[in-house]
Amino acid sequence: DIVLYDRDVDGNGVFDEPGSTNLALVSASSADVRGNANSYYPVVSDGGRFVTFLSVATNLVSGVTDGRIHVYTREVANHRVTVVGEAPAASVQRIANGVEYRPGR
Repeated sequence: DIVLYDRDVDGNGVFDEPGSTNLALVSASSADVRGNANSYYPVVSDGGRFVTFLSVATNLVSGVTDGRIHVYTREVANHRVTVVGEAPAASVQRIANGVEYRPGR
C-alpha cells in the first residue's frame, strides 16, 4: 500500500497541529477501494496535490485488467485516479528482480 501523510492539512505552514493531519491511502481506486495487488515507487508532486506510482493492481481504474505494471496518478484532494501508461519493459524486469526502479536508467 502507498499512503500519504499530510502534516499540514489546512496549509497554514504549521505542522502537526492537533486535528490538522491526515493519513490517506493513495494506492486505491477513485472510490477508495484498496488496490488488489502491489504498488511501488510513489512520487509526490510539489505541494502534494498529485501522487504518481507504479502498480500491478487491476482494480484501480476500470479497463485495466491485464496484470501488467502500469503508471498511475492520483489527485489527492478529489481521489481521482488515472492510468498514465504502462511501465517500460526495463522497469518491469527490474521490479521483478527486486531491484530499485529508477526512471531513465
